[in-house]
Amino acid sequence: MVAADLLVLGSSGRAGRLLRGVLAGSPRLRAGFAPMGRPRILWQQRSGDGGADVLKWQPGRPLPRGLSARVILALWGVTSGSPEQLAQNAVLARAALHLARRVGAQRVIHLSSGAVQAGLHCAPAAEDMGLAPLGPYGVAKQHMEAAIATWHAQRPGMAPRSTVVRLGNLAGADQLFEAIAKGGPVVLDRFDDGSGPRRSYIGAEDLLRLLARLATCPVRDLPDCVNATGPQPVAMEDLIRAAGVPLRWRPAPPSALPVLALDPARMQGICGALARSGSAEGLISQWRRAREPA
Repeated sequence: MVAADLLVLGSSGRAGRLLRGVLAGSPRLRAGFAPMGRPRILWQQRSGDGGADVLKWQPGRPLPRGLSARVILALWGVTSGSPEQLAQNAVLARAALHLARRVGAQRVIHLSSGAVQAGLHCAPAAEDMGLAPLGPYGVAKQHMEAAIATWHAQRPGMAPRSTVVRLGNLAGADQLFEAIAKGGPVVLDRFDDGSGPRRSYIGAEDLLRLLARLATCPVRDLPDCVNATGPQPVAMEDLIRAAGVPLRWRPAPPSALPVLALDPARMQGICGALARSGSAEGLISQWRRAREPA
C-alpha cells in the first residue's frame, strides 16, 4: 500500500528536477504540502534511477497495487517538436485526470503556460482574458486547457477538481538560465528602442509556495486557473548582469516578443505578494540556492 500526499507527474523534466531539488533542501517548503506538515511525495518518471520516493510508471502500464494519492501535480508535457508531438500535451492532461480517478486524488494541478495569452496587446494578462496563443507551443497549451475543460464538462460534479497554473518563465528551467549556467556569453534580442525582452518570472521557491496552497486549500476554494508570476516582468538583461555572466546583443527579429506579462493579482490573493520573484537579484538567489547541495 502506497499512499502519497502529492504525486508529481513528469518529474524528470527541467521543472520537475528543479522543484525536487528545492524541496530536498527545504523541509519548510516540503512541509507545506500536507496539513500535518509531513507529506509523502512521489515523483513519477518513465525510467532512470529509482528510490523510495520514485514511481517508475507511464500511461498504459499497470499501476502498483494499492497506490493512492491525495493530489496530482501534472508537470509533464512537450515543449517542442512537430504539431503531432505537441498535441501530446492534451493527451497527457487527460491521462492525468484519468489517473486521478484511479488513485482517488481529489484535485489535479495542471501546468500550462503564459504562452496561451502571449498574443494579447494588453498587459499584464489576467486569467479571465481571452486566449491569444503565439506559436505552436502556445496553441498546444491552449488545446490542453480546452481538453481539461471538456473532460470536466462531460463529468459534471465528479472528482477530481482541476486547477490550471499558467506559468510565465520559471527561473532555472528556461533557456536563459541554461545559457547563464554555462557561463555565457548570453545573446539577447535588442529592440528598436534599445531595450531587451522582459518576461514574467517566478522563482522555484515561490512557485512551490503557490503549489502548496493549491494542494492544501479546501477543494471548493480552488481557482479554475491562476497565473504563476512575480509582481512585475523582469528584464532578461538584468538577470544576466545579476548572475555576473557576459551579455551580447543582436537585432531583434520581427517575430521577437518584447514583453510577456502575467497579472499576479489572483496568485497574490492565494499566497501573498512574492516580492523575491519581482527582481533579478531575488530570482538569481532562488536559483543559486536550488543548485546548492542539499
